[in-house]
Amino acid sequence: MAKTKIKNTGSELFKKAISRITPTERKKNVSIIKKYSEKVSKGDLEGVSLPEFMDEQYGKIGTKKRDNVDKSVSLIIKNGLRRKKIKPVKAKKLTPFKIKSLLNERDFIYRIDNESKKVDDIQKTISEAIRYNFNEYDVDFIIETWTRFGSSLSVIYDDNGFFAVTGDGVQQAVYGKQRIEGNFTVYVRKHQWKKTIREALELFIMGG
Repeated sequence: MAKTKIKNTGSELFKKAISRITPTERKKNVSIIKKYSEKVSKGDLEGVSLPEFMDEQYGKIGTKKRDNVDKSVSLIIKNGLRRKKIKPVKAKKLTPFKIKSLLNERDFIYRIDNESKKVDDIQKTISEAIRYNFNEYDVDFIIETWTRFGSSLSVIYDDNGFFAVTGDGVQQAVYGKQRIEGNFTVYVRKHQWKKTIREALELFIMGG
């Protein structure tokens, strides 16, 4: 049986939320954080898919007890995972050739030292250039660039005139030359549906 790859499991969501909340919120919620950190360490939250975890707007845990998740931790998740729209900072336009060269340099550095600050610096340089000069780049080029950052984005169409770009969902794990055959699931919020792929992609890379 094929392995299943779950993007953003319950454990990953909780860890991400904890890393983002303020020290004050940490202090207020010591017992809850301890309780759920233990669940994470035991693997109790593994295999909980994103739709089970997120509501339509904020990415907080639902209000009902479900799959070892209870509502007492929802505020932490809400504060830690609420997506903030990214305001593009003024950045010089980079040519596609320059971006590809930087991506290759980033990949090389990452293979040697995946904790190198240079890896993050290059990603920041590229992403800021694309966000600020968004309409200057082809849609497929932006998508391919974002996948080089490790983003597992999906472009979908609802058969009703609207497109969405999302990075959340469930799919089979694939390696090397393997190709998915069968179903996979993506999770989309209502505001992500747009009339064009470009609009949907812009919302996605701007954090919407």
